[in-house]
Amino acid sequence: MWMIQIKSCLNLKDNPMIHFLLLFGMLSLLAAFFIISFYHLTRHWIIIEPNGSKTISGDLLKWWSYYWEYRLEDEKEFYIGDSFSFKIKELERLYGNIHLNYSVISDHYLVLPLEVVGKIPELELALGCKFQYAGDFRYLLYIEKETYALPEWVRKPISQCYICMSSVYGSLFWWGFIFLQKDAFLWSNEPKITYFLFWMIFIVFLSGILRIVGKKSFEYV
Repeated sequence: MWMIQIKSCLNLKDNPMIHFLLLFGMLSLLAAFFIISFYHLTRHWIIIEPNGSKTISGDLLKWWSYYWEYRLEDEKEFYIGDSFSFKIKELERLYGNIHLNYSVISDHYLVLPLEVVGKIPELELALGCKFQYAGDFRYLLYIEKETYALPEWVRKPISQCYICMSSVYGSLFWWGFIFLQKDAFLWSNEPKITYFLFWMIFIVFLSGILRIVGKKSFEYV
């Protein structure tokens, strides 16, 4: 009796819900495979030649990420106020034997004695920032911030973040599926509402698959 019940449940014609769930699972795996593969194929990197010229290298479709992730010149972001004070305290904690002076008025200049200037590369590594000479043994602390031609909310879901790409490419897969398999929602009393509800579920589910599969795929790159 229980075998008959199982076979009845697995009968796709009689159980449109199971039919839908199977399609949902296959669509998720197909979309994840496409996004990971597309992400790998579109990677690019910039090679700086000995003469200073830049060469674009990468995989088969490198032009895609080059366009959407086009980088401008890095911007300098200087430490001022509380962030500057935090760096000074960190410096004093790491190098308590060094006598440090910094301007309390401007609150962003660090004055280093001559005998410490030679240790700037070591200080930069320890603090995680860079020093810029401002004259009279005064230094500004800063980091180089990556800047892009396109905003983050555009470049990440299209090219830069394979998990974020589930929103754009997952939506294309989903609505393509809706167009081709409208009868997959015969089990629902409100198909149009179900379209949008499972669309959101599909994107979240797909992003979870990409998080897991993506980590595994990059272990072998």
